[in-house]
Amino acid sequence: MTRHCIRFGQEHQLREAVWLMSEMSRRRKTSEAQPLFLQNREGKLAGELSMWRLLREMVEGKAAEELCRTDDAELARRMSGRFHTPISDLAQRDAPSFAMETPLSVLLRRSVVEDRRVLPICDEGGRIVGLVTESDLLIAVGKILRVAAVERERMP
Repeated sequence: MTRHCIRFGQEHQLREAVWLMSEMSRRRKTSEAQPLFLQNREGKLAGELSMWRLLREMVEGKAAEELCRTDDAELARRMSGRFHTPISDLAQRDAPSFAMETPLSVLLRRSVVEDRRVLPICDEGGRIVGLVTESDLLIAVGKILRVAAVERERMP
C-alpha cells in the first residue's frame, strides 16, 4: 500500500481538478494515471474521479472529426466552457473502499474483475489512508509466488 495519495474536496470545480491532475502527472513523471479520490467535509471517501472521466467530460458533445480539425487555441476555448462543472457531478459515487486488513485475494479479484488500477484503503471511519496500485498488487503476487516456490523446493 502506498500512503501517498491526494485527497480532494468534492466541492471543487472541473478546472481545479484538471489543474491538480495535470500537476500530479507532471511531478510524478509517470504515465500511470491515478484518479482523484474525493472526500466530504468529514474527510470520508465520497467518490472517485478518473482522468479519463475528466477528459471525456471536457470533450463531450464534440464530434471526433471536429476535434481533429480544431487548433489548440480553439480547442482550449471550447473545453474551458465546461470548467465550472462541479466535480461531484462527474465523480463515480459508488467507488469501492477497502480496509487495511483486506486479503490480497480480495484486492486482486476486485482489481481484475472491475479493471481498477488503484484501490482506496480506508480506516474504520471511512477516511482514505492509502492506495493499493496495480504495481503494489503485482509486487505482492511476486512475493507469494516466490514463497510458494521456496516451499515447493523444501518438500521432499
